[in-house]
Amino acid sequence: YCLVYNLPCPIDEIRDFIFDVIASSAFKEFYISSADITADGDIDAFIAYLSDYDWRRGKYAGGENRELYSLYMHNAMKRFFFHLKEDGVLCGGNSVATTRRDAFAHSLCTHTVKCKLEIDYVPLSRDEALRVIVTEAVRYTENKLRALFGIKSRLAIRALPEKYKRTIDRYFEGLIAEEKKRIARENAPAYERLYDAPAEKLSFSGADAIEQSSWSTTARLVTEECEDVIEVANVLDESTAIENDASDIPMLDLSDSDISALRALLDGASDLKDDTVAERINNAFVDVLGDIILENDADSYMIIEDYREDVAKWLRK
Repeated sequence: YCLVYNLPCPIDEIRDFIFDVIASSAFKEFYISSADITADGDIDAFIAYLSDYDWRRGKYAGGENRELYSLYMHNAMKRFFFHLKEDGVLCGGNSVATTRRDAFAHSLCTHTVKCKLEIDYVPLSRDEALRVIVTEAVRYTENKLRALFGIKSRLAIRALPEKYKRTIDRYFEGLIAEEKKRIARENAPAYERLYDAPAEKLSFSGADAIEQSSWSTTARLVTEECEDVIEVANVLDESTAIENDASDIPMLDLSDSDISALRALLDGASDLKDDTVAERINNAFVDVLGDIILENDADSYMIIEDYREDVAKWLRK
């Protein structure tokens, strides 16, 4: 039907039983006329067409490894067929054959559709040297699969050129390396997973919290001679509390007028020129931050930029 109406082979519809179709067909070339050696699903058509060895019926192709067996076989053979095409081996040379058919033979049909077909094609399957190479490549790949799955028995390989062995070897070298990594990960002690990089995005605030926790732990563990370490931990405790949560900021010894002056200065509503008020504010914050927050700029005071957020938090308290 496809030949009469010049339609492509419906390879998608027959893919699941392509081996049986090609094995029983007298015109095998039709079933690879639309196949593509770069397509995963079409590799079986080329194997069935050119190989005398059906890997699917092998002793170890079934069972729990069936899906992986099929995947790895197709991937390796795809690389092999691509190499054959690059070498010009799949072109068939100048060999052309002709087959003649009566359309709808032995069928009831009108004379308008009755016709004779004459089809020219390249009979690759008759190339005995090519069939030997492809058959050996399938068997060689099968041996690689057996080695991958820990099966000791091997098929005899006698006539596969070294360059095609290397093509298949390169695929399995990468595959075996990945398989070893996977097995190593599965068998690794549980504690090793603690050293993996975290999946979530890193944050600086989280790093600050970890640093603060480590200093606090250090302060509890060090000896009395390490008072400088304890002092650093205490300073970090106080500054972190001010930075992270306004509710933890201690009360400051400031009058209502001092607070009003500081708020106006923060909002930019007015200047602060009173040295006495500025001194009281600075002294109050030195006890908490360990530093003054106001600095003299010409004839007035201004809040040091690094401490504006701290002052804002305290005023929200």
